Amino acid sequence: MKHLAHIRVVGLFGLFDHEITLSDEPNPTILSGPNGSGKTHTLRLIKAIFDLDLRHLLNTPYDSLRLVFQKGEVLNVRRIAGKNGGVHALSFDGQSTRTKYESVHIGAKQINETTRGVRSKYFTSDFYNRFAEVLQSETGILQDSMEESFSEASNLIKSTWLQNLVKTEVVIIDTKRLHVRPPGADTKTPERGGMKKRSILEAHLDRIDALVAQSREASLKISQEIDQSFPMRILATDQGKARQRAASMTRLQKMYDDVHVLGAELHSNGLSTLPEFMEFPDRDLTALERRILTQFVQDWRKKFGPLLPVSERLKILREILNAKLRMKKVEYHSSRGLEFLSMAGDAIPVNALSSGEQHLVVLFTSLLFSARQGSIVLIDEPEISMHAAWQHAFLDDISRVAQIQDLQVILATHSTSIVNGNWNLVQEIGLR
Repeated sequence: MKHLAHIRVVGLFGLFDHEITLSDEPNPTILSGPNGSGKTHTLRLIKAIFDLDLRHLLNTPYDSLRLVFQKGEVLNVRRIAGKNGGVHALSFDGQSTRTKYESVHIGAKQINETTRGVRSKYFTSDFYNRFAEVLQSETGILQDSMEESFSEASNLIKSTWLQNLVKTEVVIIDTKRLHVRPPGADTKTPERGGMKKRSILEAHLDRIDALVAQSREASLKISQEIDQSFPMRILATDQGKARQRAASMTRLQKMYDDVHVLGAELHSNGLSTLPEFMEFPDRDLTALERRILTQFVQDWRKKFGPLLPVSERLKILREILNAKLRMKKVEYHSSRGLEFLSMAGDAIPVNALSSGEQHLVVLFTSLLFSARQGSIVLIDEPEISMHAAWQHAFLDDISRVAQIQDLQVILATHSTSIVNGNWNLVQEIGLR
């Protein structure tokens, strides 16, 4: 994935020139500035470039945009004025690591005609109906499949160098409209007497369950394969297959303890039953015993492998939420999914959470379970619906998520509580 090092916006609203140097990851970059200085529009322009949303790039008032990537690649976008006023065309030029300097121009008339047709084409489709509210406002969490609505416009650009530069997924989160369904979410679920409409929050929790189910299926497949071959691998002779090399007692005990810890952690996150391992022997083992136990431990590590990434994300989600939800705790149950419980252990329906709590759950489940690893994430005003104490912890929380998901985060905020003294991460814009 291609992450950014520097952003330059010239002539935004005919008033502002913004120079933004991105923070070292996983630290987020914080955009700060007065109302009307273009923080939100800057985020949307970045999103539009990576989506090749030509209509947005054509109609937003600015002169030029420049993106410098971490590996030195450069992309410039310019709005070219016509002889009789207005914008005549968009111009893209730049250079990737694989090509020399390249450029392409797309006429404004062609852009408007093509995107108008796309909007009409998708108006009656299930896709458009699901995401119409987001397409119309161009806010919210813009998901992968929404890029289809601009596919014909993007096809106007045939240049491989440009497609290569903007292939990174960019997610924009407008916290005023945070509750948008994740991709592929069911809008309804079977219920006695008909279909019950799924809430937005429930749809995001369903996304977690879907990823857990995929991981379990992959783990089960590995388990079946290695269990079937276990006797053959242990009894294999040197003349046939390579014999399993026995680990030393010290190394074997460490391997044994490590896999036991992994099993306990998966169990605590609701992803597996706790393996009933015997205590590690307190005597010297024979070479055959060590070989069998070595193979056993390595097999269990392979079985756990598909579950570990989702387990780590569940662990972070639970820790973030449990540190903030008052008089509640969050657990993941193997059959019931993510649960919200009172301190007495009684289940709390997800839709009974406060609006601020729901906001928090949707935000972090979206980043941990819906955003693709390696994405660029743009967040507008994360402080909305957040208690002051939550705001103080936000940078630490988002940095943890960014690290595990390999996300580059750029956020726009007015809140000094969000900044929480980290002024080295702040880029002031619109002050001159």
